[in-house]
Amino acid sequence: MTHHNDHHHDASAHAPAQGSACGTPAVKCAGPIEPIVKVCFFVGLAAAALSLAGFFFQPKHFWDAYLTGFLFTAMFPLGSLAILLVHGLTTGGWGLVIRKYAESATRTFPVLFVLFIPVLLNLKSIYPWAAAVVTDPLVLKKAAYLNIPGFIIRTGVFFVIWTAVAALVRTQSRKYSGHDENSRTNLQLVCGLGMLLFIFASTFAAFDWGMSLTPQWFSTIFGIMTVIGNALGAIAFLILLSGIEVCKDGEKDPKTVQGYHDLGNLALALVMLWAYMNFSQFFIIWSANLPEEILWYLPRYRGGWQWVGIGLILVHFFIPFFLLLNRMIKKNVRFLSRVALWILAVRLIDQIWTVAPGFVKGAGDLSWLYLTLPAAIAGLWMAAFGYQLRRAS
Repeated sequence: MTHHNDHHHDASAHAPAQGSACGTPAVKCAGPIEPIVKVCFFVGLAAAALSLAGFFFQPKHFWDAYLTGFLFTAMFPLGSLAILLVHGLTTGGWGLVIRKYAESATRTFPVLFVLFIPVLLNLKSIYPWAAAVVTDPLVLKKAAYLNIPGFIIRTGVFFVIWTAVAALVRTQSRKYSGHDENSRTNLQLVCGLGMLLFIFASTFAAFDWGMSLTPQWFSTIFGIMTVIGNALGAIAFLILLSGIEVCKDGEKDPKTVQGYHDLGNLALALVMLWAYMNFSQFFIIWSANLPEEILWYLPRYRGGWQWVGIGLILVHFFIPFFLLLNRMIKKNVRFLSRVALWILAVRLIDQIWTVAPGFVKGAGDLSWLYLTLPAAIAGLWMAAFGYQLRRAS
């Protein structure tokens, strides 16, 4: 992956869909994103209507499916913020290809918070520790942390941190000039401090929103593993969107091709990191074989869920890994966009596998709400994203 600072000096030719802050794009199609956003929104509305019917016919799994949809959707703004922070630290030309989309995604945190309110109102239906009576001694030991007021307060703090960090990075990024060493230093300082705050908030959010679904269990890797998964999903989302706006002539532009090659390398690195973190967590817990540590894995290796887990090794790691090793695929915008679409699909499967086994004993008994609610929430979020993208254009 190329991270040389002098990339910024010819950034305008390097960014196929960039606003005036980063230069005029070399080759760009006329507004193809707008109809896609509209389609996503209407698909989201249709999925929301189906999900509402599911609330009455399958109420048992509505809220855990809603949480799955929320966590999948949160991947886009959270991962986009991570990508912006990395770009600010490296000041490489690769980030200019996707910066407009990433910045638009990070402006949607208020909408994301509104989408989380139904979870906050139904904690007792989702999280075992929020039940009226908790008798498990391991959960009782964590009661000072795992309680409803603390959960709500921490959630508010997370969103304040993310929103503030995103605003600071966007502001400092606009002041950045590739020819001014002071502006580069200021941007890197803001992004360095922002990265610390972002990792802190994102790690504890992963503990609260995901890990506490099995409150007896704990994993120090789970937080950073979630951050990497979000970044991987976001880079796929950003590659897909920016690739849509590149015309056929733009696909042959050498600097545009190099930009997507760098993005493909970043996606490859994140695929490998995701696999490494997941394997590390599994291997450490498998080696120790302690009762309180294996609780999370037990339901995920029974009732057919084990085949989903094994399948994820193939579709989430091996297939994208070998595809992204190919230089020709990374330099071909259309092929790389198809790989990005594949990654988005398997990120949803991984999110379902992370949440659903705690609520659904057999993979064959999975409710269709686990598909309609992610589509509904992501579709509604896309409408907010499209609005921010229009403002940025």
